[in-house]
Amino acid sequence: MLKGAIDHISPNEIGGWIYSATASLRNHTVLAFIDDACIGAGRVELYREDLADAGLGDGFLGFKFPVNLASVEEAPLVVVKLEGSDAVIIQPSARLVSRTLSRPCTIVTARTLASIEWMRARAWLDQTEYDFLRMMFRFGVYDLSLRQGKPGERSGGNGLRDPLEGAQDMFDLLCNTRTEVATDVLTQASGWRSQVERFQEGATEPIIAVWSPQRASISLAEGSHQAAAHTSSDAHIVRAVDYAVAPDRLLFIDLRCRLKWKVEHPVRCYSVVLG
Repeated sequence: MLKGAIDHISPNEIGGWIYSATASLRNHTVLAFIDDACIGAGRVELYREDLADAGLGDGFLGFKFPVNLASVEEAPLVVVKLEGSDAVIIQPSARLVSRTLSRPCTIVTARTLASIEWMRARAWLDQTEYDFLRMMFRFGVYDLSLRQGKPGERSGGNGLRDPLEGAQDMFDLLCNTRTEVATDVLTQASGWRSQVERFQEGATEPIIAVWSPQRASISLAEGSHQAAAHTSSDAHIVRAVDYAVAPDRLLFIDLRCRLKWKVEHPVRCYSVVLG
């Protein structure tokens, strides 16, 4: 039988303990979840004198590791699971609350860089998936090639993957579930602003994918999605990087990034529909 508790939680860290009367859990992995999204992972490795004094094993029952919550209101929703077990530690103050926010919980910051590295080390992610999650978390942008195989190995058509298929796979990865993907056509910068407004209204997740039948570029300030406050104005962007949109590429963008829309022709935009 397992016993345990979550002793403290903040938007950046969680701590507690877990004990088994039948086997030592020292150095076992525990994972923090909100619903089906893993938001952090760590090991049972901290010595707890109070638990040792209470006769609970050798006292090495404690854990503490970083998590990343979208808001402090989500703290009561967090549970901790022992890897490879159905055991779940909930908080004494846990309660059901509405997940509806003025902005949806971001599908990328539901993971920390540490948890992404942890999943990669266990071969849960291939190299493309790992690069995608890491780049979206750090920079708010990712350039996915739609070319399939080596040039000499491509057969049929133009050798390019369907952009909708690429968007679907990456969105499913971000959300840890099958998603409903909407397709829109953006004809000018006002179309981009309408996507931002839809996210702010809670209609979509914050990540979109852009595909273009013609080559063009978008100037984007990497990492600006992590700023505490910014506007979507494209008037002036410091240290911006130009990213290409083209028939053989799919550009994923965090809607909270500051960017300058340079595209003068219609482009296809994919987004995750909420609800």
